[in-house]
Amino acid sequence: MKWSPTALLDSKGCTRKFQKRWIENAPVEIYIPEFEEGTKIHTQIQAFLKTGNDMYISEFNDALKKGLKSLKDKGQIETELWLEDELLKGSADIVIENENKWTLIDIKSRYDSTINEDLEVQLYCYLYLIQQRKEKPQAEIGVIAVHNQLSLFECLFLL
Repeated sequence: MKWSPTALLDSKGCTRKFQKRWIENAPVEIYIPEFEEGTKIHTQIQAFLKTGNDMYISEFNDALKKGLKSLKDKGQIETELWLEDELLKGSADIVIENENKWTLIDIKSRYDSTINEDLEVQLYCYLYLIQQRKEKPQAEIGVIAVHNQLSLFECLFLL
C-alpha cells in the first residue's frame, strides 16, 4: 500500500474507519454539500491558473484576485500535480517551480488559513515528494482560504 497524507492522518484516528476506507476500500456514503462547493472553488482557481481567464475568479474579492494573478509571475505553474514514490502518493493543488524554489499551495474552502497539524502533514508529504523529483534549495508552503478571501501572501510560509 502506498500512503497518502489522508491515509496517514486517518491511521491515527478511528481504526475502524481506517480499516473500512483503506483496507476494505468501502465506498464513502456521506453527501456533504460543502465538499461540492470546495470542488467548485478548486476548479475555478485551477482553471484560472491554467488559462489566465479572469472569468473563473470573477466572484472572488480584489485581494484574492490580485494574489492569484501574482502567482503567474512566480514560475511555472502546475495544478493537481500527481506525486508519488515507493511509499507515498498524493495530488498537490498548486505547485509552482522557479529556478531555485518550490511553492506548494493547498486550496481550502474554509475561513481559516492556519496550517494545522493535519495540513502540515499533507504539505510536508508533498514537499518531500516534489524534492525527490527535483531538489531545490528553497520552498514555500501556503494555503488559500477562499471563503475568507485572504490575499495569498498572508498565508505563505517560507521554509
